[in-house]
Amino acid sequence: MLSSIERAGRERALELFKMFAQRTYGKNIAQWLFESWKYLEANHFKLIEHLRLDNSKQSYEVLQLSLCVQTADISLFTEYATRFAKTPASRVLFDCLKVGKTQPKLQLNEFTSLCSILMLESNIIVVDRCKEELMETPVANWGELIERTASTVHLSDKVSV
Repeated sequence: MLSSIERAGRERALELFKMFAQRTYGKNIAQWLFESWKYLEANHFKLIEHLRLDNSKQSYEVLQLSLCVQTADISLFTEYATRFAKTPASRVLFDCLKVGKTQPKLQLNEFTSLCSILMLESNIIVVDRCKEELMETPVANWGELIERTASTVHLSDKVSV
């Protein structure tokens, strides 16, 4: 519906909605809703309500991650996403989601597997090497890309890690 409204009207409607959301859900969630309105699904509103009741400090980050993960089990997803959001490895994924938010949805087990790959210390140099390629690759294919890149990293590079 919003996409069919002319731009000035849409921006005004989004600003009003953002003000309402900020009073109801807080600044982080309101900002995320404002930025991500094109990608919202019904499960996002269930997740938002869960985060509001949980009073999560990582709500913006958890919502960002929900753009690429099926959130069937909201409690389990929120718990894992909150922990992952606190790690340095999460930055690469957040950067990618900011650049292009349309992503094929990962199942929760695929997401946890990808997070494990990103958090491995031995993969730090690999992720750094293929960062630009990661930004152009759907998140669902990151594990495969990281494994391919890892096989081409020289032994001396691995020792420097």
